[in-house]
Amino acid sequence: MIEKLDRRIANDSRLRGKISFYVLKDPFPDSEQIVNPLDWPSVLFVAGPDVAREPQVILRTILSSVGIATAWYGSIYPFLANSKLLDRATEAMNMADAGMPTDMSWLSEMSIPLFLSFMGLQISHEVAHLLVAKSKKFEITIPTLVPSIMTGITNSITSLKSSPMNKKDLVEFAVAGPLVGIVGSIVLLCYGLALTATADPATISTYPGLPLAILRTSSLGGGLVDIFLGNGVLNVPASAEGAQALASTLIALHPFAGKQVCLSMCYVIIIPD
Repeated sequence: MIEKLDRRIANDSRLRGKISFYVLKDPFPDSEQIVNPLDWPSVLFVAGPDVAREPQVILRTILSSVGIATAWYGSIYPFLANSKLLDRATEAMNMADAGMPTDMSWLSEMSIPLFLSFMGLQISHEVAHLLVAKSKKFEITIPTLVPSIMTGITNSITSLKSSPMNKKDLVEFAVAGPLVGIVGSIVLLCYGLALTATADPATISTYPGLPLAILRTSSLGGGLVDIFLGNGVLNVPASAEGAQALASTLIALHPFAGKQVCLSMCYVIIIPD
């Protein structure tokens, strides 16, 4: 019936783009006639063409701008977790406060690859949503980036401008982005760990250190760290000395790897509103 209605509306210029309809459970059934809940009757709900709420363009633009800003901050922060780089940056800022010429371009040059890789993951996430929506023939809004001080961007909000045909299409749309993002994150994590494993001591000294306790919290991230770096790098003895090592030991990781380990502990699938 739904397919016939779709074809009828698509071929009728008077109805095309002017109505929308949905099959749903009858909100006002005759309860005396319902013996089995599985027999709950369905009804055809017909509405106007616009059933989605109007996007708040200005608010969402501001929110996305803040999200990009926090993503940039999140790309600089890992390097400042390295005490040597932090001291260098602090010295440069003190010189700037004193009115002396200073150059902080080195920090930007180090953070740009991390920023671009992080935004690349976010864009691939949104492109996956878009491709599924187009393949299922419904429309979505431009995504709104949600800022986060901890991770740069928490996720994004993508609203539906038109409805998918069924729940299966909606679920496929919802999970496509996170799945692509997870795969991309794992690839980037492995790449960062490979760079860490092949780096010379001078280069490793510029990498931020991630606490051993955090690495052991993430099964995925910690497992890959152990595979690439080996030598039982995450192992500590079950003793007081081991507990102290767990709290104080820092493992130097390329920022690509360190950021993905942190994200692997807080990655969630958010179904678009």
